[in-house]
Amino acid sequence: MAAADAEIHLVSNGWHVALVLPAAGWPAALAHGPFGVDVSGARLVAFGWGERRFYMDTRTLADLDLAAALRALSWNDDTVLHAAFLDGVDRTHPHTRTIAVDRAQLDALERHVRASLAGAAPEPVGPGFGPADAFFRARGTYSPFRTCNEWVGAALRSAGISVGAWTPLAQSLMWRLP
Repeated sequence: MAAADAEIHLVSNGWHVALVLPAAGWPAALAHGPFGVDVSGARLVAFGWGERRFYMDTRTLADLDLAAALRALSWNDDTVLHAAFLDGVDRTHPHTRTIAVDRAQLDALERHVRASLAGAAPEPVGPGFGPADAFFRARGTYSPFRTCNEWVGAALRSAGISVGAWTPLAQSLMWRLP
């Protein structure tokens, strides 16, 4: 691998993993999102992908609805990309992994995220869980085989970062990385 040009992070809440990338360029790309604050100065942006109704309605594990989870797993192609702008991450938290990447790897990760957005321009579908995040219409079908965590795993594999061949659960990502 070439010398590290950037750092990315994986941040998990125990059941969902977000892919955190440098924010450069993303505020302009996502400018039409329903953000409640100016995100132009953010250092990082966390991305997640998933089934629209389940993802937007399940802010915490306490919000988990079994019927919604089963509906999401039934090959649903109504998906969203979640973008949350951040000033930083807690590198010491046990559910955070930091990975040094070169420019080619970062480009591959950014291409994966951009390819997940539906349409020529990102189309907002609703505000997020706070003022610095929002949901956008996405491409892809959510299923038991293509989960939110597998989306992150596919992004990492596209960049040549070693993770399992299939990463449906948060643990299948977090336990493989130092």
